[in-house]
Amino acid sequence: QRDRRRLLAARERLAAHFAAPPGIAALARDVGLGAKKLCAGFTAEFGETTSAFVRRLRLECARELLASSELQVREIARRVGYRHHSTFTAAFTRHFGVAPKHARRRRLVVN
Repeated sequence: QRDRRRLLAARERLAAHFAAPPGIAALARDVGLGAKKLCAGFTAEFGETTSAFVRRLRLECARELLASSELQVREIARRVGYRHHSTFTAAFTRHFGVAPKHARRRRLVVN
């Protein structure tokens, strides 16, 4: 139960700082778990790794920004934590099956 609370705290911290998440060592230290225990526990508890969780949050936020703003794709990529536009575009396309500029044109429905 104590470890579950710590894993929930880790997930909340990652969600709050997904654009610039803490490293595993710092996150583990902050929530009071070892790095290996954090990684294994996170995957077991939430069904995805910490990096997959952060990536999903970034891409979902980007999709919302594409649908609700007129920000340039490059700016959206930066806001959600991607340093390089091309890396963002590749991740977005892999996740949603459509490039960001096409998602904007189609106003991809935000769930």
